[in-house]
Amino acid sequence: MTIALVVIGLVGAAALAVAAFALVRLSRLQRRLTILSGGRDESDFVEAVAFQVETTQNLGQIVAALDTRVGQLRNALAAAVQRVGVVRYDAFADMGGHLSFSAAFLDENGTGLVLTCINGRTDARVYAKGVKAGRGEDGPLSEEESAAIALAMDPDHVHHEMV
Repeated sequence: MTIALVVIGLVGAAALAVAAFALVRLSRLQRRLTILSGGRDESDFVEAVAFQVETTQNLGQIVAALDTRVGQLRNALAAAVQRVGVVRYDAFADMGGHLSFSAAFLDENGTGLVLTCINGRTDARVYAKGVKAGRGEDGPLSEEESAAIALAMDPDHVHHEMV
């Protein structure tokens, strides 16, 4: 009888140990399910996975929209003024101070305009000429206008000014 009680006690202790181990494992699985469900109180594994799939699909749509927007911004940036070159000079021999200038404002393809301001003693005149692919569109360019375009197109210079 004593042996029977000892055996029952051992079996009971073993059952208690197995139950405690099972509770610890269950607790860990519940924490993992909570993490998988995004912190929501989901008790169903299938619902938690469905939630994650839906979240992933939404993120995919957001990334696709952002990719489209980045493409639009790249196109807009390509047409924006990115290259500037300025050449200052004396247009007349009797004038000093390099008050005349030619300034090129170009996009990444060398398209834009070149502005020239000729300063005299009593007046200043401003001229604008179109530029396409680094060349004048509206007739011949002056030496200073060509120099301003060349400075703007030079990839090694951030600030382009020549006196």
